[in-house]
Amino acid sequence: MTLAEAAAAAPRLPGVYEARIAGLDDVIYVGMAGERSRNGKATPKGLRARIKGYDSGRVLTNGLGRAVVTRALRDSDFRQQIADTDIVDVFHFGKLAYAYVKVEIRWLVTVDKEAANVLENQLLSEHPNLWNRRPARTPKVVAIDDSL
Repeated sequence: MTLAEAAAAAPRLPGVYEARIAGLDDVIYVGMAGERSRNGKATPKGLRARIKGYDSGRVLTNGLGRAVVTRALRDSDFRQQIADTDIVDVFHFGKLAYAYVKVEIRWLVTVDKEAANVLENQLLSEHPNLWNRRPARTPKVVAIDDSL
């Protein structure tokens, strides 16, 4: 679904989301959202808060936002569009970048943040050409020397 549709429909639950460019099959980004409840002091926001952040243009400097803005800025057509637009603020710029890249989102709900983290790592390893900056997290392995 479009970014705006996903922002309205996403549940307030933990899970993993995949981003694609409209009309293309390849996943471009995999991310996750935990409960995001401010340590139990607020209603959990989960996937909905993460996706709404992208749709509002607020999330520009990490994760999917950074990837979208970087790709949009590399495109001379987008740079010309920006030059021709009276940009109100950075959020307006962000919305323009997401619209230009034509991001679509789908998600899978998980039981908790830990399960979302496991699923995210699995998907990161399955998709070879993602816009994610970091590779899948691998568990730290400690070697034990039995000779002591």
